[in-house]
Amino acid sequence: MKFHKERDYFPVAKKLAYFDTATFGLIPDYVHEATKKTQNYRYKTGGYSFLDTPQYDMIEKSRETYARFLNCKASDIAFGLSASQMFTILSAGLPVSPGDNVVVTDNSFPTIPYAFQCRKQDGLEMKYAQTKSGGISVEELCACADAHTRVIAVNHVESSTGFRMDLEKIGAFCKERGIYLAVDAAQSAGAMEIDVERMNISFLVGTDYKWLCHYRGFGFAYISPALREHLIQRSAGWASELERFNSSKLKLDLHPDARRYEMGGLHNSGVYSVRLVIEHYLELGKEDVQNYILDLVEYCYQKANACPFTSLAYPFSPENRSGIVVLHVHGKYKLSAQQLKNRGVVVPVNGGLFPDRGAPNPNYSIRMGIHYYNNKEDIDKFFTAIEACCKE
Repeated sequence: MKFHKERDYFPVAKKLAYFDTATFGLIPDYVHEATKKTQNYRYKTGGYSFLDTPQYDMIEKSRETYARFLNCKASDIAFGLSASQMFTILSAGLPVSPGDNVVVTDNSFPTIPYAFQCRKQDGLEMKYAQTKSGGISVEELCACADAHTRVIAVNHVESSTGFRMDLEKIGAFCKERGIYLAVDAAQSAGAMEIDVERMNISFLVGTDYKWLCHYRGFGFAYISPALREHLIQRSAGWASELERFNSSKLKLDLHPDARRYEMGGLHNSGVYSVRLVIEHYLELGKEDVQNYILDLVEYCYQKANACPFTSLAYPFSPENRSGIVVLHVHGKYKLSAQQLKNRGVVVPVNGGLFPDRGAPNPNYSIRMGIHYYNNKEDIDKFFTAIEACCKE
């Protein structure tokens, strides 16, 4: 099976049942080797091209790959430092009038609400859609929008619960009403299928170090042509210029496409290495990757329901599931991440009767990140380890 072959690229997956992808994804050997090769080239030769290719030729070729990944044009892609940094392209540049608002969920990862809260002095208001049991229906979310709503901003997959938004339905609602749909895809890009055209997404950001299996320090954004026409550009660097290599110019002419949001030198090895991961992902097939992960999630649900020590914190319906599954184990078992690691399982454990993060109840919370380098044997190993730890 093709996913078993892909698993062979990840040395850690051969030794451990690794379920911490929602924090940091595993590094495949081809990313590690590409990073070493590019850094050694710079270190040993002093060259500033990208191996034998001019660095900006590599970047433009990579931009085409990211465009295929999201189903857009290369001219709609911008590169930067992180998802959070890229999100400020929208939050800072959005033209607003007093009374305009942005709709977000009350459990959004801070990237979204923090970015828009900085526009409070301009009269922008925040409307928080109330989630229930970790999720929210499209109808309840969209009911928060009104005639003054400029943006509905969501996490494609919510970080703490794993709830996956139905972007296609939300996008259809936004398109009909002239609202921008903005998406933080940090917990979905590389695992759950994304199609910005079909989903009517106006703006999307992603990061490198989770499901796209890079080290850290790189982010990307999709900015639709229609949105770019209305955004106010509040900052610029030499790379924002149409003639970005003409340093003799004194007057700025912004690049007409998304490259106008690139301030300067880029994380070259990040651009390239994530491109390699995306190429593998596209070869595997977007739909096949999502289905494989969700099949493992279904298996995990079955095992969790059968295990006497675990319960599903957020038992979502199939259409709202993602690669993140959150389990509860009662605090009386005094479970720790180290106990599980001693049994060959890597997964974060928080809370319990002796919480180190202020857990609001006596349950330990276990956030499993299930990727295509996992398999059913990993999940079996996890539940075997849970039972062994709880029986100690």
